[in-house]
Amino acid sequence: SAWYEATYRTNTGTFGLPERPEHLESLTQRAWGRLAGVYTPTEGHTVELLATAGLSRDVDLLSSFRLGSALPFRSEFPLILHGYFVEEVFATRFWLVNASYRFPAWPGARGVRLRISGDIAGVDYVAGHQLPRKYLRGVGADVSIAITPRITVVCGYGYGFDAPRNGGFGGHEAHALIEWKF
Repeated sequence: SAWYEATYRTNTGTFGLPERPEHLESLTQRAWGRLAGVYTPTEGHTVELLATAGLSRDVDLLSSFRLGSALPFRSEFPLILHGYFVEEVFATRFWLVNASYRFPAWPGARGVRLRISGDIAGVDYVAGHQLPRKYLRGVGADVSIAITPRITVVCGYGYGFDAPRNGGFGGHEAHALIEWKF
């Protein structure tokens, strides 16, 4: 898929805290695309590979690409990066590769599935919002339990190798969601 978005603001100025005001642009433009592949090597097992890239022009903090976390329903077009805070990474340009393998928790299990994931991204940051490293890596694991045919609970963990934390690197994140199909 390929996407383009232009945003025009009639009023610009600043927002944020008084000691760190953020400037808004009048016209911002973003373009991005995603190529996805899903392979089922055997019944109940799924391999998924996503390659996403985006670029922008005259972007500000509110219109930038935001990467992070592992919650897939937090936006229409989530840019998942395990082990980072929700939308922690503000990018003007980026590329992102997500790979995952989903399988039954034990042979024949239909209601309990495990997923292991790996992510890597290359990022050009919004000015003033850089992280120490340009390339970001993360891994994750989650378990999904089908409580009923309409209700599924997912709990997981992610580790961001390049997430800056407490004077070093290595970020932890836990996530949980409930999917209720009406």
